Amino acid sequence: MPFADSSERLNVSMVKSQSRRLVFRHIFRHGPVARGSIAHDTGLSQGTVKTVIDEFFRSGILVESKDRTAQVGRKPLKVYLRREARTFGVLNIQPDRSELHLLDLQLQPIGPKTQMETGRRGDYAARLERFLARSLTPPENAGALAALGIVVPGVYDEGRDRVVCRIMPVLTDAPLGQIVARLTDAPVTIGEDVRLAALAEVGDPHYVRQPLFYFYAGAGVGGCSIDEGRVLEGATKMAGEIGQMYLDADRRLEDLVRWPRFLRDAGVQVTADADAAVRPLLRRLAAGDRLATEALRKVTEAVAAALVNTVCLLNPRTIAVGGPYATMGETFLGPVRDYLLERLIPEHGNDLDLIAARSGEHGMVRGAAVTALERWLDSEYTGGDNQ
Repeated sequence: MPFADSSERLNVSMVKSQSRRLVFRHIFRHGPVARGSIAHDTGLSQGTVKTVIDEFFRSGILVESKDRTAQVGRKPLKVYLRREARTFGVLNIQPDRSELHLLDLQLQPIGPKTQMETGRRGDYAARLERFLARSLTPPENAGALAALGIVVPGVYDEGRDRVVCRIMPVLTDAPLGQIVARLTDAPVTIGEDVRLAALAEVGDPHYVRQPLFYFYAGAGVGGCSIDEGRVLEGATKMAGEIGQMYLDADRRLEDLVRWPRFLRDAGVQVTADADAAVRPLLRRLAAGDRLATEALRKVTEAVAAALVNTVCLLNPRTIAVGGPYATMGETFLGPVRDYLLERLIPEHGNDLDLIAARSGEHGMVRGAAVTALERWLDSEYTGGDNQ
């Protein structure tokens, strides 16, 4: 699980790479922090902590200084990450646009994101490569590119270097792995948007009860099941495709509850900014607007019916709703929750949490960034460790 709680314990027989990873996670979450606190909280020996920290010092990603906040006595030394030491990129590919985010070692933004419109032309792959060539270089005051995480609206088939995606046909012909390999030697991770957002929901700094089912509805509809930090992928890595669920003989959930369709049915202008659309939508609902009220009823019933089936199959402790519907809060969640409790048996429904995703609209970017950082740790420090 990305950035698992640093209280997890290690024994001395575990490999060096795990020690490095645990020390880094602890500093990431709690820094500035004293070396003794790292050893105490992780269960690693003082010697192991010193060895790992010295290695991080040599690579230039750590700084150690006196704690100026100490009020009395000797001021202790604390270590923290040099945020500018490395840069991480996240390419977020969505049906209408592709965005590139550059982040520092603490996964905070470095300047504004850059973006390109998807368009409908057949040269998407060539345009994407030109866009990345212009945008992927970190600014002068930032560190070298350490890793790149790519968010895609579908399942990535690594063997064929292909994204399985119904809602964005131009992406299926774009060999993302080959494109990025021509531009950078940094390690690359490619993941489905819903799975990355779900990982952000259960990882640092968000905590929800697991097993978790993450439901997302926007331009497309998908889901992801996570238990103990592990994503349920299925035989062909297509598990969680709740949008493909048929609710009757000829209607898929995705066809019924896509966010743009919902807005049009509710009489609200479709915009790229979910918040800008939600405000007039909520005003219409509060005023009892017939179109908006009927559109909401149809969507909540369709989503809830699909989630009833999901709960019966997977028995999650938490359902987290992400995407623009989550911005509606209890206006959306309340009717869905009532529908679930009315139709589920008590053993399924009584202890079930239905919440708005805590990672918000940025969950998929956060999940991709954390996954890329984990990949960088593996390639930068753990390669070749066999003990």
